[in-house]
Amino acid sequence: MSLCRHTGPIWQVSWAHPKYENVIATCGYDKTIKIWKETRIDTWECVYQFEAGSSVNSCAFAPWEYGLFLIAGSADGKVIVIEKAKDDTWTQNTFEAHDGGITGLSWGPSTNPCLLLADNSSYMDPKNQK
Repeated sequence: MSLCRHTGPIWQVSWAHPKYENVIATCGYDKTIKIWKETRIDTWECVYQFEAGSSVNSCAFAPWEYGLFLIAGSADGKVIVIEKAKDDTWTQNTFEAHDGGITGLSWGPSTNPCLLLADNSSYMDPKNQK
């Protein structure tokens, strides 16, 4: 399997929970987030693509209890939240999170919904989602 459709380095890959079949997300230097679904064995189709304003450095799918959500962090300090709706459409929302670029992010456990964001200044910022 080769996902060579980015036009620059891929910085991170994230698997969705198996409840959602074989779905992965990739993000990279080319400012894109791509969501892929395995349609046949070893055959992957890009089912959603979003172009951010700068390099997308990190991405992570949410715990399955939240639904099919992906967060991604970019070099310009923005967080992109992508959700798959029940009608198979994808939506995205973007918000400012840091003054510097986001270098890492993680979902909190489903018992305490939050996001943890990190930037290149050794700063971590929990974002409570309640």
